[in-house]
Amino acid sequence: MKKTWVYRPKPAQLDRFTKDMLKEKVQKFIDSSKRLSQKVNRIEVRAGRIYIYYLVEPFIPKGQKVRWIKPLIEDKYFEYPLARITLFDKRGIICTVDW
Repeated sequence: MKKTWVYRPKPAQLDRFTKDMLKEKVQKFIDSSKRLSQKVNRIEVRAGRIYIYYLVEPFIPKGQKVRWIKPLIEDKYFEYPLARITLFDKRGIICTVDW
């Protein structure tokens, strides 16, 4: 098997206006989907990437004490990443989706 290097360009540099515009468009898309609107909790745009998070209620057996690394939301939910979209241009034509 031949090993090859994969070219990974750096994410696009986004200004505040572009970040706000992207966040608004992603939020509208999520709101238009019944399934996603029930699942997605938070959207964050930073460093040329869009992060989408969702809430999960963990199963903990009764009587077991657990220490959490991050605090629970409403003392009930974990926040887990659902998707990361990396933009390589400001228009979002060239991008990758992870997770």
